[in-house]
Amino acid sequence: MEADRLVTVFTRDLGKLKLLAKGSRKPLSKMGGILQTFNLVHLLVHRGRTFDIITGGNLIEAFKPKNLEDVSEIFTIAELIDKFIAEEDPHPEVYDLVKELYDFEPNEVLLNYFKFKLLDLVGLGPELGNCVNCSNKLEQDGNGFSPMQGVLCPKCLHLGFPVKNETIKFLRLTLNKDADFIFRLKMDDEAIEEIGKIINIILAEKTHVKLNSNKFVQEVKSLHS
Repeated sequence: MEADRLVTVFTRDLGKLKLLAKGSRKPLSKMGGILQTFNLVHLLVHRGRTFDIITGGNLIEAFKPKNLEDVSEIFTIAELIDKFIAEEDPHPEVYDLVKELYDFEPNEVLLNYFKFKLLDLVGLGPELGNCVNCSNKLEQDGNGFSPMQGVLCPKCLHLGFPVKNETIKFLRLTLNKDADFIFRLKMDDEAIEEIGKIINIILAEKTHVKLNSNKFVQEVKSLHS
């Protein structure tokens, strides 16, 4: 029926599920209001022949964007989950990572944190210890990065491109700290931009995933530049 729709939900114990929400397109549908992107909900589901059917639910926490930047960043998170997580393949650690973000207002630093930690959780994170080419320790300055492998010392810089040590420090902290710690970091705009570019390069090189949300994010940024 035209009033019905398929929705994708991400659960902690069952992974990503496609469910049928009957009547949710109706203007006064309770479920239509609950099933908004990034809402935290409790659902009652009945087994169906083709798709399981949502029979009821309660809203636990609603996502209330304050501006277009909030919308674009949440759109990116939702798209990454959809592309990286297979249906009915539980990833409780990824679910917990997403749920961490509910305690904070969206911003670019937290989006970088989510992207890079997600890459690590699905086994695609780069090496951040010693130089991936010669195993030497990194220097105080002049180090580099290879998107397919990881950090490079100054002697092996020709295998990648130069990066600031602040960028490498942020990537390391992402893997060892929580969202609260990252949220409190003081970083300049130049460093945030470099980190974002590197993470997007890793996504492109290692996964060949093209995010539709990237275009939206750039358009939103251009409105404020």
